[in-house]
Amino acid sequence: MNKQKPTRGASKKPIVESGKVGVSEPLTGFEARRRLEDITRLVSDWIWETDKNFNFIFVSDRVVEVLGRHPVEIIGQDFFELGTFTTGAGNKITPERRTPFRDISMKIKDRTGKEKCFLISGLPIFHPEKGSFEGFRGTVEDITLRQEAQEKLKKTNDELESRVMERTRELQDEINERKRAEVEVLAARDEAEAANQAKSRFLANMSHELRTPLNSIIGFSEVMKEGMFGALGDKRYEDYAQIITQSGQHLLALINDILDVSKIEAGELSLDYEDVDLRLLIRDCKQMMQKRAEKARIKVSSKVNGDVSTVYGDQLRFKQILLNLLSNSIKFTKPRGKVTIRAALGERGSVLITVEDTGIGIEEKDLKQVFKPFGQVKDILSRPHEGSGLGLSLAKSLAELHGGTLLLKSEIDRGTTVTVTLPSKKA
Repeated sequence: MNKQKPTRGASKKPIVESGKVGVSEPLTGFEARRRLEDITRLVSDWIWETDKNFNFIFVSDRVVEVLGRHPVEIIGQDFFELGTFTTGAGNKITPERRTPFRDISMKIKDRTGKEKCFLISGLPIFHPEKGSFEGFRGTVEDITLRQEAQEKLKKTNDELESRVMERTRELQDEINERKRAEVEVLAARDEAEAANQAKSRFLANMSHELRTPLNSIIGFSEVMKEGMFGALGDKRYEDYAQIITQSGQHLLALINDILDVSKIEAGELSLDYEDVDLRLLIRDCKQMMQKRAEKARIKVSSKVNGDVSTVYGDQLRFKQILLNLLSNSIKFTKPRGKVTIRAALGERGSVLITVEDTGIGIEEKDLKQVFKPFGQVKDILSRPHEGSGLGLSLAKSLAELHGGTLLLKSEIDRGTTVTVTLPSKKA
């Protein structure tokens, strides 16, 4: 090991002993350096000293722990060749510098070649008598782990900030998309409402215009069929008159249904409330559908519980509901099938009217479709039964207009049950 220079200017230090102030014995150069090293190792990793040419003349032993290099390897080396300064130009160390510096960053390679980060601080040394510059002495602090932690933290913060910004952009895009969607929905809703009102007005006007000549067709065909002004001659004329009458009546019923649907959608259909005799209502509807049922070879029966007497509502609309349900059941029930009408009291005095058949049934996936106006389960070109698809839709709307409900349960090849629940009094 190189011979190390003794510490300059070792001074006597006042001490307190048995209540008296005294002066300690002068320290040897070794003891002074040892004391200096003990103090500096508390605040740094290793200490150093250079001559006036910035060549190392002393390096503490702790450099072995930090860099894996022996002090002998560094003593005599140029200070500026120890590593690479990474500080800014405002705090740069130059060979001409004669002022103290503190915490100047430098990167120094250890024995393995790994680059480590340090903070270097130093004080200039001047001759006590001549005042000439003799070099620098100072400390070196290893901040590699701190620097790595800071870089890792910065990287994490940058990544987090990037993710936050990205998510913020995504949220903003989602908000903008939702706003656009809301605008489109509102525009579509307004357009649909306008179209629906236009459709309702058109259907109402057309229905009125069609019913007037249609009533004439039905009336004159009935006159011809009955032969009120004499025989028509050929039997085929009578058959034609019968067909004209039936077709006209069917078309008139369809037009009336369309008009009712339009009025309901427009909120213009009013109800005339009264106490309706339910037994009489069911009997009348059953009689009106009897010929159609007999022609289809279907048995129609009814059962009204003794505790049911009247229902409060519009008698004409109640009859319309029941006739539509009966018509559907007869239409979709095979010969020798059954259609049953039941009436009973429900919860809180409500009235339950049920129409049950043994018909072909409806698949579960098609249940919602049948309640749509003009909704048909099968394609219009392939379905075997005639009809507009307004029956169930109109019946449901009329029931709800009374404050009631209409529920449908069905099973393929087992039949369909439709239950109408009507409140005891006006909703």
